[in-house]
Amino acid sequence: MEPSYCYWNGSGRYQVAVDRLSALIPRYGDVKEKGAKLERFRRAVNVYYDLNNNGLCNRFGEVRTVFKITPRHFGVTPHGDVFDPKFLDAIEEAMDAFALDAAREQGIESTETVVASNVVLFPVPVAPADDTSSEREEGRACASGAPASLPGH
Repeated sequence: MEPSYCYWNGSGRYQVAVDRLSALIPRYGDVKEKGAKLERFRRAVNVYYDLNNNGLCNRFGEVRTVFKITPRHFGVTPHGDVFDPKFLDAIEEAMDAFALDAAREQGIESTETVVASNVVLFPVPVAPADDTSSEREEGRACASGAPASLPGH
């Protein structure tokens, strides 16, 4: 069984950075003055929250504009089953990219969380990269846990 990374249950690939970034985001309002990549992360978090809490009932259209992922390519439709495993994996990978970009912009160290059987073992430092990345009701509980604390939705 492959490791399962999921920000919703607190075991995202870059969970430590996400937790630190989340502290920079107010419950309401944008963060454009703090940085464009942090603002993109904030927008992604809002869509991610709606996916996991409401099954994308409120932000289905934003998946394509914010994440650059077309849900229908995965057979995901509005008010249908949004929990297709391949779709969710694509969303988690996109959240990784948003988190890394925002962490670099904000000067937050990025560490990759190593998980096995959904148990967090230890963080592993990730080498810094240059800034050439491209822009890009209790729903799902990923693998086993309760939702992690996410900033404003």
